[in-house]
Amino acid sequence: MFLNTIETYRPPQDIHVIRGNLKPLSFEELISKSKSSYREENWASIAYSVVHSVLRLYPDEHLGRIIKSRLSMEELSSVTVGALYFKTQVGNRLCCELTREIRYFTKAGLLGGFGIFAVKLMREVDEVSLLRVIGSLIQMKFLSDGISNRALIALIKPDDSWSLVYAEVNMNIKLPSRYMKSANLNMYFFEEPDKFFDGILGGESVESVDHECTTIQIRLAY
Repeated sequence: MFLNTIETYRPPQDIHVIRGNLKPLSFEELISKSKSSYREENWASIAYSVVHSVLRLYPDEHLGRIIKSRLSMEELSSVTVGALYFKTQVGNRLCCELTREIRYFTKAGLLGGFGIFAVKLMREVDEVSLLRVIGSLIQMKFLSDGISNRALIALIKPDDSWSLVYAEVNMNIKLPSRYMKSANLNMYFFEEPDKFFDGILGGESVESVDHECTTIQIRLAY
């Protein structure tokens, strides 16, 4: 499959700030939360615990202004690492009700480098449509911060149980990213998130944890 079209990126408007500071969970806490029903706050903490070491600042004046409008000066000054989430423009009635993105921030600005998403699934899921939705989320993330070529995606089932997707774009390292038109997107599906986190935090590779893998090609530039 080749996802040859890209929607024009539209900055989010309806943004929800998760109150409080984030810090990496202990291994026991992370595994316990990953076995629980899906909650936005839990997913923000789980994902942050896994990817925090690769996050780095990037400029985003739009989200920066919204964060300042939602938090008092006292709240903002006390933030070490905060999180927010919003509904994205990506969707498909054949597989999901909505898609959300979680982003992290500090007093100095937004943190990028890894996409964190949640997809609320329909009872009946068209698998091809779901692959397109995941591909579109990766496209939007890459266009919005220019530095994220990997993502963790929670797939939320109607009963609020969830599975996990790890997605990674195979970048062409011979060319600067601004010249790349398309790339392969590898998607690894894990039915039991706790086993994925147990494995990678224990030093295993993504490929060594029980999974299903699909690769599609996506366009990365207009």
